[in-house]
Amino acid sequence: MDGLALDNKTVAVFLQRLEEAPLFNGVNLKKITQSDKTGISLKQFNVECRRAPLG
Repeated sequence: MDGLALDNKTVAVFLQRLEEAPLFNGVNLKKITQSDKTGISLKQFNVECRRAPLG
């Protein structure tokens, strides 16, 4: 999945919450780059994860 965040800390918190969620496993940050959207510096990132088995 792809996302945008204001800073690295926000990305880290998002990843931690994904890891703690029972619905996902194998959470892995694949890529993070700086992006300038309309004069605002953002972190553009890509995360790979798998849906956990049900039950």
